[in-house]
Amino acid sequence: MFHRFFSRYFQHLLVLGIILGLVLPIDFTRFSVVMAPMLGVIVFASSFKADVHDFVRTSYGQVIAFVIVRFVVLPVAFWAIVAPFSPLLAAGVLLVALTPTGVASLGVASVSGGNVGTSIAILLVLSLTAPFLVPSVMRIVLQRTIEFDVIGLFRTLFFTVFIPLVLTIPVRRVRPVSNWLRENGPEIASPLVAVLTTLGVGHQRAAILENPVQIVIPALLGVALYTVHYLVGWHFPGSRTREARTSLSVASGVNNLTIAIVVGVLYFPPPVLLFAVACEFAWVFGIVGFRRLTSLRSRPPVDSIS
Repeated sequence: MFHRFFSRYFQHLLVLGIILGLVLPIDFTRFSVVMAPMLGVIVFASSFKADVHDFVRTSYGQVIAFVIVRFVVLPVAFWAIVAPFSPLLAAGVLLVALTPTGVASLGVASVSGGNVGTSIAILLVLSLTAPFLVPSVMRIVLQRTIEFDVIGLFRTLFFTVFIPLVLTIPVRRVRPVSNWLRENGPEIASPLVAVLTTLGVGHQRAAILENPVQIVIPALLGVALYTVHYLVGWHFPGSRTREARTSLSVASGVNNLTIAIVVGVLYFPPPVLLFAVACEFAWVFGIVGFRRLTSLRSRPPVDSIS
């Protein structure tokens, strides 16, 4: 019952989280300390949706090439385009673009007709490398514009993304526990994602309410960013089938934005966090739009009556 509810209304929960972050009269800064542990629980509970048996039936060459282009080359290119106009906004763009694929991509790829094995491979590669990749790229690119705690960022990603994923390995061997988490993981993760969204928005509530117009440009830029993400995945070289294009497009667009919000709160200036929060709208409506477009493409043609 609850599994169906959270699967069906996940996007609605995120929108509710945004609204609560704006209206609740709470000092959200007091809850910063719990955000990283909550992220770790989300990654752990969600990871049981990934079936490692599908991973072995994947084209590793295409996966590695896609990861390098989408999660290294493109983020740096996006940053280079925005940096001359606003270095802080560009840092937010870099952070969001670097954020690895989220577990939600598996469900979106499945219902959209994608190759779940490819989605799992990309998810695992990025989850295992994110603690090393994200801080390294951000340090190299931002070394002359923004100072941040590189070691702290690495430590947070290591303990909230890498370790929870590794911990699932022994737990998978305990079948009753593994099966329960596979079935009930969304019931644990979905509300926590909504809560983290509320906390992230709440950190920027005063700035947003004081000058609502300032979120318009980040929101529009977020829409452009996610549009490019989906298009790059769909048109990635070597993806000749609709199934392959769907998998790469979803892996490109459905990233774990919660990570960007958490590390934005912990390590970066307010404009960086503001951009991550503004991208929530693009993230949610990107999934909705992509599912509708793929459903239209998959409908059989109606024969005309001559």
